[in-house]
Amino acid sequence: MQIATKKKIVFLSYHFFNSRQKAGFHHLANAADKMGLDVVFITAPVSILSFLRKDFRLRENGAVKNLLKPYLYFGGVKSIINFSWAHPVKRKFDFFDSTLGRKLFSLDHRAKVEIRKANFVIFESTPALLFFDISKKLNPDARFIYRMSDDISVLNLPACVADHENKIINLFDLVSVPCKTMYDKFSRISPQNVKLHHHGVDKAAFDKEQANPYTPGTINHVFVGNSYLDGDFIDIASGLFPGHYYHIIGAVKKNILRRNVIYYGMMPFVDTIKYIKYATTGLQVMSNVVNTAILSDSLKVLQYSFCRLPVILPNSILRTRENFFGYNYGDRNSIKEAVENASSFNRDCFNNSDIYSWNELVNTLIGMDNSL
Repeated sequence: MQIATKKKIVFLSYHFFNSRQKAGFHHLANAADKMGLDVVFITAPVSILSFLRKDFRLRENGAVKNLLKPYLYFGGVKSIINFSWAHPVKRKFDFFDSTLGRKLFSLDHRAKVEIRKANFVIFESTPALLFFDISKKLNPDARFIYRMSDDISVLNLPACVADHENKIINLFDLVSVPCKTMYDKFSRISPQNVKLHHHGVDKAAFDKEQANPYTPGTINHVFVGNSYLDGDFIDIASGLFPGHYYHIIGAVKKNILRRNVIYYGMMPFVDTIKYIKYATTGLQVMSNVVNTAILSDSLKVLQYSFCRLPVILPNSILRTRENFFGYNYGDRNSIKEAVENASSFNRDCFNNSDIYSWNELVNTLIGMDNSL
């Protein structure tokens, strides 16, 4: 869909736009660019403290060099890295509650220019929320949107960030949350502007013809992710079902060594699609060391569900869809039942029409959707 009048949309994200690993804000920015919007992607926070704390973002090739460039262009996306003297970090004394602290963490001139001209300003769940007040003063007529990537209370961010979120949450034109658990929490805090919008899926990429990577007639379970894999599930399930194959895609340690457990390591997103599309089930088997309650609507689960896969997950994850099959940690009987039931799931009867594309999500956020 093309928007008739070219409007400017500014994203304030934690991520560098050209990072190898892509997050939701990358997909939103790319979708907005393809839709004909004038897109600016501002990375914040980045400061001297990022170097002192060995921020993983600075390890990417070219990251430090890019800090010296006023602008970077990626297709139609203009990228600005907002560099400050310092930024909020978790400490017993919250320095950024002070006047001096706020001066050290500031929007630079380039970012101010873009926000002043924006029609839409979209914030991620980061310390950049502290820039809300100045952004609102610069451009009171813009549509201000808070697209939560995560619940700040579980991100181990400084108290001043969570406190400021509480102060401004009802001032946004829209607060968009990606999962039901967050909706249940934040709709009680700010019921007039909090909406549930799941992550988008690159539907066009999944709809392209792909060769089936699996041997015909085999049963294949796929896990895509880089951390917190429930190794006990893989160990138990691969032993219970030696004729099934378990495909592990991502930077995961090879702890379970069986012929039917196959590790692929890191893989570009486009290369994972065929493994998801033709799998028997999708695995959201996350260990109990993470806050699994919020994972029912993760991007991975939505990709599985778009492909109409049954999804196997621990019972601690909220079961919000009919294609979810739960198990109890370490419980052989419940794991056996989940694998059997998921493997016999009738995919043809599953309705995936409620899943957004990234374009559809952008339309909804900026008010093109009639329900807002």
